Amino acid sequence: MANKPLVALGGFLELINSVMAVASATSDGRNPRSRDLRAIGIDPAQFRQIKRF
Repeated sequence: MANKPLVALGGFLELINSVMAVASATSDGRNPRSRDLRAIGIDPAQFRQIKRF
């Protein structure tokens, strides 16, 4: 039972890491990793269909 808060914290930190990785990749004009997109609830195939100006 004592490990549950640590597991939840670890999951939250992984989510934040994925958000930062996707933001950094899009800011640099690169495609983010599919794993990171899925972690934040974005379908990688649909993301790649987005037209950029």
